[in-house]
Amino acid sequence: MLAKKIFLGPMSFIIGMLAGLFIIISGYNLFLVEFIIAISLLLIGVFIIFGKKVNFSFISSSLLVVRLFHGWAFGETIVGQENVNSYVLSGYLLGLSVIVWALSVASSIIYKNIYKVFDLNDIKIKVSGGVISGVGTFLLLENIENRIISLII
Repeated sequence: MLAKKIFLGPMSFIIGMLAGLFIIISGYNLFLVEFIIAISLLLIGVFIIFGKKVNFSFISSSLLVVRLFHGWAFGETIVGQENVNSYVLSGYLLGLSVIVWALSVASSIIYKNIYKVFDLNDIKIKVSGGVISGVGTFLLLENIENRIISLII
């Protein structure tokens, strides 16, 4: 899409996501996972709305923590389930990685070839950023609400 590395860019997310998966598989816990994910979506959406160009290496390395938390959350769905052996886990990791990569690349190709988006100031990009930040805001408010309710009850 607007990023020049539409095939390589998603790989950096997948590598970080897999590292997060291995953190939970190894038995380590991360704290405030939902909160970090919500904040990351909110900030990524805002970043898209403002349309600033950023160096690939900088954005890739700065999102490492976010990718770890996303991967940990994905891993939470399978870790602790009965009958999870190495084959099931390997299939889950491979399938999740391929699907995330394919969706990322497909969305970039769709924006570039179907929607004809070539500029960071295109309204379609701004709306996409608004949707992402809206989802992040919703999740953040839901997380805050759950914490308040758990204090009351």
